[in-house]
Amino acid sequence: MEQMETLDFAHVDMPAVLLVDDNKDLLWLMANFLKRGGFMVHTLDHAPTVKEVGNFAPVVIFLDVEIGRQNGVDTCLSIKGDAKLARTPVVLVSSHTNDRLREEAARCGADGYLQKPVEPGVLIGLAQRYAEMYRAA
Repeated sequence: MEQMETLDFAHVDMPAVLLVDDNKDLLWLMANFLKRGGFMVHTLDHAPTVKEVGNFAPVVIFLDVEIGRQNGVDTCLSIKGDAKLARTPVVLVSSHTNDRLREEAARCGADGYLQKPVEPGVLIGLAQRYAEMYRAA
């Protein structure tokens, strides 16, 4: 398990996004879309612990449903069950059909879902929406 990439932009006012996927090529691609959209991006190729999520302080988490042998739905439940992180938006990402993905999202309290392949404009648009909500809170 490795943290793939975290850039230190502490001096820059950029909203942080956490991307979690075991497909490193897809992770790289999605991270680059978001960076070009003005986001600081943290990437992980494993299910994050609650402590890791808290350390990153993301405005939104894009979480793969199947992270190798780990389960993104269970990870979402852990995040939503933590008092400090419960309000952090989690968007499930999966190649499952929309109906199955919608059910999994509802079951774990996710704030949304995206079906792979992810369209860059949709990904950036969702991240911007959650960043605006974060700023307004």
